[in-house]
Parts: sequence; structure tokens; C-alpha cells
Amino acid sequence: MEAQQIKSVIERALVSFSGVTTSAGHALGTTLVCSALTSMPDFDGLTVLIAEGTYTGQARDINGATTGGTITVTPAFGGQIPAGINFHIITGIPSTKEVADVQADIGDASAATLGSLLGILGNPAQTFLAMVGYEGAASLANKLTAARAGYVDNLNIGETVPTQAQINTQVDNALNTAIPGTPTADSVNERIKALDDLVTAAYGATEKAAIDLLDDAGYGLAALDTELGLIPQSGGTTTWNATALAAINAEVDTALNTVVPGVPTADSINERIKTLDDNYTAARAGYLDNINQAGLLQVTAARAALLDQITALRMAELDAANIPADVDKIPKSDGTVSWNATALAAINAEVDTALNTAVPGVPTADSVNERIKALDDAYTATRAGYLDNINQAGLLQVTAARATLLDQITAARLVELDAANIPADTDPKVMGRLQIKATTISLNQVAGTYDLFTGTTQDVVVEKLVIRMPNAAAGGALTSISIQTDDATPQVFISSTDGAVANLTAEAQLAWTGAVLIDAGTGAKIRLTIAGGATGVAYVCDVIAECRAVVAGGYLA
Repeated sequence: MEAQQIKSVIERALVSFSGVTTSAGHALGTTLVCSALTSMPDFDGLTVLIAEGTYTGQARDINGATTGGTITVTPAFGGQIPAGINFHIITGIPSTKEVADVQADIGDASAATLGSLLGILGNPAQTFLAMVGYEGAASLANKLTAARAGYVDNLNIGETVPTQAQINTQVDNALNTAIPGTPTADSVNERIKALDDLVTAAYGATEKAAIDLLDDAGYGLAALDTELGLIPQSGGTTTWNATALAAINAEVDTALNTVVPGVPTADSINERIKTLDDNYTAARAGYLDNINQAGLLQVTAARAALLDQITALRMAELDAANIPADVDKIPKSDGTVSWNATALAAINAEVDTALNTAVPGVPTADSVNERIKALDDAYTATRAGYLDNINQAGLLQVTAARATLLDQITAARLVELDAANIPADTDPKVMGRLQIKATTISLNQVAGTYDLFTGTTQDVVVEKLVIRMPNAAAGGALTSISIQTDDATPQVFISSTDGAVANLTAEAQLAWTGAVLIDAGTGAKIRLTIAGGATGVAYVCDVIAECRAVVAGGYLA
């Protein structure tokens, strides 16, 4: 064996890395895993030795890169290497044959064989000096400081690799050693001492006593849990006790007995009460007193039942009936509308039937038949003579045309005309009847909010709203418009997004359809907001709203 081969065998006996497996290797024992290897150099080609566990003492050649955290060996270990196993990577363990080869070349350690060893390795003194770059005794003495001498003394190359038990013992001894008063900067001892000093300074006797109260029977967590159990629960299992109720009542009494401020918080109970009180005048009190007086309309059970039958479906049917259009077909006194042929034929048929029906012996009281029978019974020969005299000059002539009209006036038709209440039916403010309200507004105004419509007399429901631009695109400082109610929670008809100036082109129309209640009682308004500023030139828009009165008389002003 050559000198270089002998040196290689000796160098391979050194440990390059010691570690602990971080997860289980391959089930067939071909790998072991250690995440610390990712920060180490590649140990491919070296030997890994298992230091504990089932396969303690087994050594295998490393066959592949180790920088990924996995060691692949050949041949495989006796089984899977689990996590938590100590191992060592060594540069190689000389085999028995290798040891025999060395002995064959250098012989036994005797004076006779040392010469041959020196012949192979060279003069140790000279070769070592050449290897370390010896520069003389003085230079070597200068480089060998006390600290370096200590490092050399601590080298114990002859020791075997410590076992896990030995390492644990060393760690336990270190942990059980008192921390020095001035530990090494940034060491574990220094960090632990700093934390301990901080806790001691921050938590004195007072803080410790407070922590101890957590377990106190009267003030601790158990007592807190008991108090929480006394708070009323939504399930009704716990209610306020007498003391709590008394305290609550006292607070309520104090609040009720406190003077309402001159300017209460908006929408607060105080503000609502002040508004009601300010509006409750002597005149209005009189109106309330008169509500139960005789002569006022009484909502009886029968009338209440009729009101209950007014459903949205029936209201829709009334709307669909287009009563105004039908009323327009009724003949008018100014002659602008007359009966059509179909209506006249039907009327004539009804009249003929009525006239050709025998008058009963005892007609209904106050009926036409009863009146005719009374006249007929009273028609004597003497009275006939009187009638003959009616055609004398100067008396009112009943012409054939007038007679025809008189013949068409029946009691039933008179009742129908009374019930129709034509003036009321043609009034657009009748409950549920469609109303159209139009207005205009200029966008050449400073940024702000401007009134369009106001709910008046009774509540109305707005169903449609449209705003139409003039024959020009909006511009100037205007950035957008929006239309909404002035309620506390505004109901939006046209949003600022839809009303952006880019959408306000020549003769553009922005429309909304839905249902929004306008409360006339609070004087609710529909308002338009101008954002940015004026258009800079005349720019007047048309605004039209369609609505219906919730109660007769309601409209948009």
C-alpha cells in the first residue's frame, strides 16, 4: 500500500457531521432524513453510522447528494430508520482488510518497522513542519496563545462518539448549572436571565396578589361565573332580581324626570316627544275631543269588514277598469258626450220591459209602479177635462222629444247616478287613482340639494319617476346628480352613479320604477342633489312623477 493510500485510510476515520433524524426514512431502510443537512456541504461518498435504536452500529456508504436533507445509502439498513435517531457521518471506517494492508506495509509498532514507516511517510518532523509552515520556535510560540492552547488541550481525538445518554447527561448538567451573574452576551443564559429579571421587576407582590385572586372563592373566576349566572338570559331561565330591577327603575325614573333639552339629539325619544308636544295645540286638542261626538263617521264592525275586503288585487282591478275613461262615455249636460247606439238600445230594451210589465195590485211603496197606480186611480173624467185644457195657448208644451227623455228617467237610473258620485270619481286625488305630477329644475345652480315634490294632505305612493335632459349635454362644474327622499334613511330614485355627468347627454332620460311611500304627515320631500357645481349655462330638466293617494286627498305638490 502506498503512502497516499495509508493517509486516506487514516483521514476516513474522522467524523464530518453528527445529527438527529427529523422524520422517518424509507420503509426498506434505504434512506434517513435530517433537515439540518440542507445547510451543510454534500456528504456523498462518505459513510453514515447509526448511533442508537434498533440498528445501532450499522454503517453504510452514502450513495447520492445529501444537501436536500435525505441520505441515500447502499446497501440498505436492517429496516426503516425512524425520527429522533442520532447518527454520525464519518469519512470512512477502515475495514479489517485495510488494517491488514497497513500492517503488512509498516509492520508492527517496533523499532525495526519504524524505519520502514518513515521511509513511506517521510521524516515526521520535517514533513509536519513543512505542512504547518513552521517559521521557527519563536514564531510558533507567538501563534500558540493561551486560548489556542486551551483549544488544543480540549481536543480528545481518541474518544469514541458519545452516546445519546451521555449527551443527555451533559445537557442536564448544563441546565442545572447556576446562571452566572454576568452571562456571555447573546447566550442562552443571558437571554434567560434578562427575561427573569424583567418578570421580577414587572410583577411584584401586588401583581402576584392580584393573580392569586383568580383562585379566590369570593373574587376569582368561580365567583365571576356565579355573577354571570345572575344576568337575565334570552331563554328566560334567569330574570332580574329585585335589587337589579330597583336600580333599573331608578335609572328610568331619573331619565323620565329629566327636563327635555331645547335642542334634543336628532331622532331621539326626547326629540320625538318635543316635536309632538310642540305640535299639540289647543285647537288640535279640541279636534281630538270632537272625534267621539255624534254626527262623525263611526267605523262599525260592518264597515270595518268592508275595509278589510279592499285588497291590493281589487285596487289593481279598479285601476285596470279605467273608470275615468268610462265616465267620459256618460252623456254630459253640455252635449259633448251622448249615449252610443249600443247603450241606447240596451236602455230602450230595459225601459220597454219595465213599461210592458203589468203593474202589481200592491206595488212597492214609493216605486214608479206605485206612483203610476196612484195617478191612474186618481185619474177621473173631471181630471181628464183638466188635462185636455193643458194644450191651450200659453201653457208649457210637452213635446214628443221631451216626452221621450222623460220616459227614460227611471228610479233605478236615478239611484245609479246618485251612487256614481261622478264629481268624486273624476277627482285624481281619490284613493288609489293614478296621478301625474310634473315640474322642472335647473342644473345651473351651485352644488346642493333642491326640492322637487312635497307630500301633501295625505300619504302618497310614488310608482314612477323620470328626469329628461334638455337638447344639450351637461357640463361645467357639474359631476353628477341624484334624486332621493329626505327621510332619515333616504329612498333613492336616481343614484349618483346613474346620474354621473357622462350619462347626462342631450335629451337623455333617467327613469325609475318601484314603490316609495311619501309621508305627508312629516312633509316628506323628493329632492335633487347637484354635485360638483353649476353647468355654467342654462340647463333646465323636466321631472315627472306618477303616484297614488293612500288616503283620498293625498297628492304631490
